[in-house]
Amino acid sequence: MPLLLGTFLLSLIGYNFNINHIFQILEWLIHEVDLPLHYPLVLGNPRPIELLILFFLIGLLIDNLFKKRRQIIFAGLIVCSFFICKNPIYPSITVVDIGQGDSIFLQDKFNKETILIDTGGQLALPQESW
Repeated sequence: MPLLLGTFLLSLIGYNFNINHIFQILEWLIHEVDLPLHYPLVLGNPRPIELLILFFLIGLLIDNLFKKRRQIIFAGLIVCSFFICKNPIYPSITVVDIGQGDSIFLQDKFNKETILIDTGGQLALPQESW
């Protein structure tokens, strides 16, 4: 995002930059990171307080760039916060509207068990008048 903003601002002053090369490099980087894993990295959906804590920890990590011991501590806390986001502490019930019908997604704490209940759609059949 900052790269796109910088490119946009440079284009306003007349400096044209071919941004396609940057996207090709980013695509190559994503491909190289994906090679050893072969599956998408899913980190979960953080709650607002978890997101604030994560931003705070990232700020502390950036603030302590030259202090290796603190850097390791904050990086470890960030990894732990990702683990908490991925494996929620509290069970949750989510109602999902898919378009053809609703579904209910039940998730146990620490993702021990997940249940998806398909409630089905409503079939609209024409009724004869009596």
